[in-house]
Amino acid sequence: MSMILAMLYSSERDLLVDNAEKHGISEKKSSRFGGVLVFFGSIAYWLVNAMIQGNGGQGALDNRFLGFEPVVLLIGCVGLWEDSTGRLSPLVRLTLLFFFVGGYFLLNPDRLPTEVFSSNFPQILNHEVLIGLGVTVCVVGFINAGNIADGANGLLSVVALAVCTVGYLQSGNLVYYALLASLVIFIMFNITTGLIFLGDFGSYALSALMALTCVELYSSGTSSVWFYACLVSYPCVELLRVMILRRLRGKSPMEADDSHLHNYLFTKLKSLGFTPLLANTYTGLSIAILSTFVPLAAFFSGISLVDPGVWFSIFASYCIVHLAICFYISESRQSRVK
Repeated sequence: MSMILAMLYSSERDLLVDNAEKHGISEKKSSRFGGVLVFFGSIAYWLVNAMIQGNGGQGALDNRFLGFEPVVLLIGCVGLWEDSTGRLSPLVRLTLLFFFVGGYFLLNPDRLPTEVFSSNFPQILNHEVLIGLGVTVCVVGFINAGNIADGANGLLSVVALAVCTVGYLQSGNLVYYALLASLVIFIMFNITTGLIFLGDFGSYALSALMALTCVELYSSGTSSVWFYACLVSYPCVELLRVMILRRLRGKSPMEADDSHLHNYLFTKLKSLGFTPLLANTYTGLSIAILSTFVPLAAFFSGISLVDPGVWFSIFASYCIVHLAICFYISESRQSRVK
């Protein structure tokens, strides 16, 4: 209840206000304070549950920290600065992200996978330096990919919910449990009102947490890398698609625009008569469910997480569906313009 009241208060004040045109999908001013409230809600929930367990309460949750919370918060602060001032250039943001993520793995090389490529590849590719560089690029890339999804109600937060669910079930850690509780409250408020978004703090921090969670779980050797690719498929596939599309159009791959699937779908739903709020909510939820339902269903059904063939097939199938939907909607838009 406290978190709901805090979101209501934030949405009624000029606190990190998001312009209606910011995402090309919202059509009214809204608060970008959601990520901050998710963070404090998670801290409060963690503290309460840790005290209950410490006082002899029932529960077998691991209340130790994950170990990468400091770098997640540093990355979130980059987003918070952007939320507050909007003055960080893409190059500065990218440099800071590489510095924080690279620094984390440099100081914690034991958190990196020891092997990524099988014996069918040159084993020089499994050198720790190359793995460190590759993982850093992937994590930074996903943080940027996650940031583009904020603005569609429930999209990034539902993807984060899926990753935290897997993280909790795999590790039993109280941090994931607290995040799940906080995210559920935020998602319900976000999709029903559209008055508050994660903001850059929330999208940067949650994306960093998702990426580092996937790296951590993959490093344990109990799952295929394609399983985690399936869980976070929408941000990854969409980022690569728009970067390639921008390059083909002679633009910079880092140039912001509205050529995203969630923008296309939002416009399509509005043209069918949906109100902006419903169009935004249906956009976020439909894409999030489309990209996470199959891997989660397969996960709960007991399919082996270490079978790369199964998970690569699921990921490739999603890519085909994703591109087909983009092509269909973009073609229908061009037909209406003509």
